[in-house]
Amino acid sequence: MAKRKKNKVDTTPKVKESCGYRISDVVYSKIVTGEIRTGEIVKFHPGNEGGPAFTFLDMVDSKYLVAMIDWIIDKPTAAQKKKALKNR
Repeated sequence: MAKRKKNKVDTTPKVKESCGYRISDVVYSKIVTGEIRTGEIVKFHPGNEGGPAFTFLDMVDSKYLVAMIDWIIDKPTAAQKKKALKNR
């Protein structure tokens, strides 16, 4: 009889908060292409070369996107909100 594989335990430290933002916060942010998107923060990447970054789940396209924390828009205008929620 074959041996069972052992389940691997994820030993990477999970960051739950960074720069005043927490996992599951809904934010408006610019992405690499310059578009404005909105979504829920899923994961933080504090050791990124260009500075701290985060992964978020886009509300419109249901895609995981990565952006820099500096690109988060704290107080989006009505026009920015409209751009973020338009159909793609």
